[in-house]
Amino acid sequence: MTERELLDVLDTPIYFIDAKHVVVWMNRAAQNAVPGIVKGMPWTDVQPRLPRTHIFRFHEVQVGGEPGVMVEGTPSVDPALLSELERLRQANEDLETILDTLFDEVFVTDGEGVVLRVNTAAEQLYGLQNSDIVGRTVFDLEREQVFYPSVAAMVLQRRRRVTALQETKNGHRLVVTGSPVFDREGRIVRIVCYTRDLTSTRSWPSVAVQGVGQGVEIPRDSGLVAENPAMKSVMDLIRRVAPTDATILLLGETGVGKNRLARFIHDLSSRRANPFVEINCANVPESLFESELFGYESGAFTGARKEGKVGKVELAHGGTLFLNEVGELPLHVQGKILDLLQERTVSRVGGVHTRKVDIRIVAATNKDLRQLVKEGRFRDDLFFRLNVVPLTIPPLRERGEDICTLAETLVHRFCDKYQLPRKAIHPDVMACFQHYAWPGNVRELENVIERLCIIVEDDILLPEHLPEELWSSGGTERGEKDGYLGTKGTPDNGGPPPKTVFSSSLPGKAAFQSHSSPDILSQGWGIRQVLEEVERELYARALQQYGSTYAIAKHLRVSQPTVVRKLRQFGLSGGRALDSQ
Repeated sequence: MTERELLDVLDTPIYFIDAKHVVVWMNRAAQNAVPGIVKGMPWTDVQPRLPRTHIFRFHEVQVGGEPGVMVEGTPSVDPALLSELERLRQANEDLETILDTLFDEVFVTDGEGVVLRVNTAAEQLYGLQNSDIVGRTVFDLEREQVFYPSVAAMVLQRRRRVTALQETKNGHRLVVTGSPVFDREGRIVRIVCYTRDLTSTRSWPSVAVQGVGQGVEIPRDSGLVAENPAMKSVMDLIRRVAPTDATILLLGETGVGKNRLARFIHDLSSRRANPFVEINCANVPESLFESELFGYESGAFTGARKEGKVGKVELAHGGTLFLNEVGELPLHVQGKILDLLQERTVSRVGGVHTRKVDIRIVAATNKDLRQLVKEGRFRDDLFFRLNVVPLTIPPLRERGEDICTLAETLVHRFCDKYQLPRKAIHPDVMACFQHYAWPGNVRELENVIERLCIIVEDDILLPEHLPEELWSSGGTERGEKDGYLGTKGTPDNGGPPPKTVFSSSLPGKAAFQSHSSPDILSQGWGIRQVLEEVERELYARALQQYGSTYAIAKHLRVSQPTVVRKLRQFGLSGGRALDSQ
C-alpha cells in the first residue's frame, strides 16, 4: 500500500497545499468533510468552509519536491474533557514516578494474570526489561522460570491474600505478598504484589564484627552480633582486654548474653586451650558453696567422698573461672573469693594446705553491686577487686540495629541444629521484633526463634506464627494478620474474600479540602512534598479521631510500628504516649 493509499483510508481529513497555497491533494475524509472542494482550489477558498467540529493543525512537508504544508483535522473535544484527560495523564505519570522510587518491587496484574505494571525494581530482580514483562501472563513467566512459584497465580486460585517465598532465574530469593482487588460483583480485577529481596538485605552471619577495632573473629555459632554502636564499644573493649589477665566484670540485665561474652573473652585470650569453668552462684546451695567452689579433703564432713573432691577453682587452673551471678555470693564466702583474687591461692574444705592456682577471673551479674554494698549485702573490698574492667552490655531493646541480624543468625542455627529446611523471616515479623520490648533480651529472642523453627511448617515465618505478646505489644494488629497464607497453601481463615472495591472514587477526599489545588501549586511544591503533606494531615486527623496507634493502624491498614514511625516523622504527639512505644 502506497503512502497516499494509506492516508486515504484514514478518518482524519488531510489536505496537501503547495508553495502557491493551492490544494494539490486531499483524502476521502477531507472530501466528505467539505463537499465540493476539488484539487487545484486556492486554500483561501477552502479554509472558510472547514467544519468547526474539527481542529486543524499545519505541518511543514515536502510537496512535489518543494516546501509545502499538510493540514490535518482532528475532531474537537469538550474543554472539560480535555482537562480531565490531562489530569489523568499527569496522575499516571506521578504514579509511575512514585512506584519507580520504591526500593521494593511492585507487580500488578489484571484478573486473568496478565501483567499490567511493574516498577524498575523488577529489572534487577528478574534480569528483564519492563517491556519484556508487561503484557505477558504470570503463567508464562512461571513456566519459563523467570520466577517460581507465581504468587499472583496462587492469589487467583485461593482468592485471598498470599505470602510465599519465590526464587528467580537469576538467583534472587524473594518474599512476595500478593493481594487481590475485587469489583462490586466479587470478581478479581487486579492483583497487587509487593516483593522484598532477601538476598539483598543481610547474608548469614559474617566471620568478623565490622567496625570493631581491627576486626574480631567471631565463631558463627557464638550468637554474638555487634552493629549497634554501644555493642560495638563493648566488643572493642573486649578486644583490648581479652589478651590480658585483668579481671572483667560483665554487667547487664538477665538474658543479654553475659555468659556468651565470658566464653568469647576466654576464646580471645592466651588461655583458650585451657579450661573454661563456670559456676552459677545463684544455683549452688549456700551450705555447699565452699565445697563446690574450693573442693574438700577426705572426711571433711559427713557424706563427703572418701577420696575428696577437686573444686571449680582448681579445675580452672591455667584457664578462666567464670563467676556467673556473682551478686548472689553468700557473705561468708565473699572473703575467700577476695583472698583468691588477691593471692591466687585456694584451700580445700577440711584441708590445711594452700594450693597456688593460675586463673583468670571473669564475673557477671544483673544486680546493682554498688547498691548491694550500701545495703551491706556485698563486701566493698570485693566489689573493687572485681570492678577492674567493668563492661555493661546493653539490653536488646536498645540494640535495634542488631535484632534483624540476630534473628537471622538464630534461624540459621536452629534450622541446622534440627536439620530443618532453611526458613526466611517476613519483613512484618522483623518489624514486630524491632518494636517489642524483649524483657528477656537475647535469651527470649532465642526461645521465640527456636519455637518458630520447630513448629512452623512453612518456609517463611509470618506474623500469624508469632506468640500473641509479640504482635499485640510491638507488631501488627490481629486484623493485619488475616489473609496471610504460607507456602503450604493453607489459608489462615475461612472467611469471605476482602471487600476491597475497584473504583475510581478517592476515599477520604473531603478530609483534604483544606489543601486546595491553588494553595499547593502556589507553594511550588513537587509531587513528593504534596504527598508527604497529605500523608501528614491524614495521620494528624487519624490521631485526633482514634487516639491509639493500634486503632490508627487498623483503620489505615498499616502496621502499628509504621504508625509510630510516621507520627514521629511528622512530629505528631499523643497516641496514648505512642501506646508506650
